[in-house]
Amino acid sequence: MKIKESLTYIGPNRRADVTLIENLIELDSAEQQTISAKATDYRERALTILRASGINTDIEALSDQAGDETALEIFARLYSGSAIVVQRAAGHRVHFAGSVGDSDPNRVRALFEYEQVDVGDRADMLICSLLAEVMPELDWTDFEPVNPGDFTKSFAGFREFAQPFILPLDTQGIIDAAVQLDIPWVKLERLPYQVLEGDFRIRRNSLLKLGHATHQHIVDGTLCIDKEHRDKPDLKIDKQVGGDTFKVIVANGELIGVAAGGTGQDLSSEIHPEMLRRALNLADSVGAGMSVIDIVTTDICLPLLESGGAIVGLDISPELDRFLPTDCDLYRKAMSAFMKWLFPEGGASRIPLVSVTGTNGKTTTCRMITKIMQAAQYITGLACSDGVYINGKLTDAGDKSGGGGHHRVFESRDVNLGVLETARGSLAQCGFVFDWCNVAVCLNVTMDHLGVYGVDTLEQMAELKCSVLERARDGIVLFADDEHCLGMLPGLTTPRICLVSLASPVEELRSISKAATCFCVLEKIDGSHWLVLYDGNKRTAVIAVDEIPATFSGKAPFNISNALHALGACHLMGLDIATIKDGLRSFEPSYEAAPGRLNFYDGHPFTVILDYAHNADGCAKLCAFVDQLEVNGKKVMMLEARGDYGEDFVVQYTAAAAGHFDHYVCRSHPNPRYSGPDPQRVAALMKETLVNYGIEESQVTTTTDPEFALETTLQLGSEGDLLVFTPSQGSREETWKRIISFPSS
Repeated sequence: MKIKESLTYIGPNRRADVTLIENLIELDSAEQQTISAKATDYRERALTILRASGINTDIEALSDQAGDETALEIFARLYSGSAIVVQRAAGHRVHFAGSVGDSDPNRVRALFEYEQVDVGDRADMLICSLLAEVMPELDWTDFEPVNPGDFTKSFAGFREFAQPFILPLDTQGIIDAAVQLDIPWVKLERLPYQVLEGDFRIRRNSLLKLGHATHQHIVDGTLCIDKEHRDKPDLKIDKQVGGDTFKVIVANGELIGVAAGGTGQDLSSEIHPEMLRRALNLADSVGAGMSVIDIVTTDICLPLLESGGAIVGLDISPELDRFLPTDCDLYRKAMSAFMKWLFPEGGASRIPLVSVTGTNGKTTTCRMITKIMQAAQYITGLACSDGVYINGKLTDAGDKSGGGGHHRVFESRDVNLGVLETARGSLAQCGFVFDWCNVAVCLNVTMDHLGVYGVDTLEQMAELKCSVLERARDGIVLFADDEHCLGMLPGLTTPRICLVSLASPVEELRSISKAATCFCVLEKIDGSHWLVLYDGNKRTAVIAVDEIPATFSGKAPFNISNALHALGACHLMGLDIATIKDGLRSFEPSYEAAPGRLNFYDGHPFTVILDYAHNADGCAKLCAFVDQLEVNGKKVMMLEARGDYGEDFVVQYTAAAAGHFDHYVCRSHPNPRYSGPDPQRVAALMKETLVNYGIEESQVTTTTDPEFALETTLQLGSEGDLLVFTPSQGSREETWKRIISFPSS
């Protein structure tokens, strides 16, 4: 038994809408045969050990298996189910357990929910040890088995570790109310955030961010720390008061109810009006979102003076779960009213969101959409592979096309619209940050990034990218020229679908899908190519291709495609045509505006192009673009390939460049993480591929030294030449700076 890969989803994901740990488990054929033969015995032994430690095992995942289950499914179900019950026995409210198959017949992916990641990891280790004891016939070389009788002690240690991380019931109640009202929420003491300690804290594990960006509020316990003060009025009790304690609950300026005795029964109809008036006046004086006034009296039906009672306490951050059952109407009513105080009816809690996925063109399309949205006077938050940009200003550099970058956008109190590049890497490893977006775009699905995170085929990649589209509420934009994009159509239920095509006329697109009502196509008008929008029966010629700088007068069809997708997305977001035109006209493909996306430098006797063509499809499109340029001298390409995706990837990538240049400088990826186990083999394979495609050996230079590759390419440049560089994202800035500073004669 081996765990070949472990993924930690920190948000909604392709498997479920809860945080999950996913383990890729490998069992050899002998182990599978053993499990099939002893499945019932293994299950009973595991349940006996769990129950002996006081653990309730009554969940579906640990019930009798179906007769047609494979050994892999049996093992995964026992594994995941056991991980759930030990967490629940330690006080963590988790439920989801499951498994998915893998392309390898000896592997299965076991999934189980966690609430706090360290607790989830500890549960994972505990269950591995448990099953090592239950199934000694398997190979447990990598794990330490629990000795007979010791699991109870091990579980006790796990429970002691887990209990300080239990999410308060009130925090869960706020989350439940937020979900009911469709308000986005994030736990600020869970990944990717860290526990925040200090005397200023109200309640451990209770810090939440509710709402997006400009609409956000931070809640600690039941106190909104960005709207309320923490000072309580001085309540002086001059005499000893006897009687019962009644709690008057006020939220959103309204009486929620009166509770006593922890029953959840509402006593509002019994409290004397004078007593209630005093309590409500006191609550109103502090203006808290939620408050609880404690009244001690012998008779709630009498005025305070007559009963000898008194108001003895005011709590502006009450812990309702200490005196109310969380499943009672009074509790739910209080939480809902608190949320409505934070987000009054008619007020927004979300910002409009556009999510863009695909293999190539994501960043450029996101930048085009952002430029259009800025033309519409939105304060934009863009998260992409170049970084996080707040209204056009870079605030966080690096690849932010996933969870970390998306969180940065939602954290900004300035942003009122988000454009989120949603790349497969973060999506496959960590999941989503958003639960839904307004419009989702899928540009294409091509050969790249296969063989990792359970994505081994183009079909599986399309399924992963389709999970982005499934979260769009208002509209979807799909590239109809891509068969894998078209394959997503049958399962989509979004109200509006827009199909984009560079090649097909609108009549043909209408015949593809009855669900599609919007189309963005390329048409020839008076001798020029135009972006044309069809919405129902209305046709609008939007803008000529020549008016969009990024298309290079039509020589860059991939940027025409990106512009069509941007047009479709912004139209579905409700923008007018004039604004969309202004945005597309103003988008310049300069290094400053779109680094690594077809950037030209003309400061030398030769011309330089820098482009992040990192896969075969991107390289082929770049070469097709170069073929259209008038070059008086020779054409030289510095080609950089990743080795960690295997030799087929290197061959396909390099082959895409063959025949388009006079000289090639081939280097492996400079980062050891991506260069593969043998960087020299990568460089040699690139040369071998080029030679196989008819390139003379003398036309190819190979190296594993990134600086040598850069300098060699630049030194090959003469007047009238064209030098093309395809550096990795990590070395892009260094490459561009060297291109500019190179002392050409």
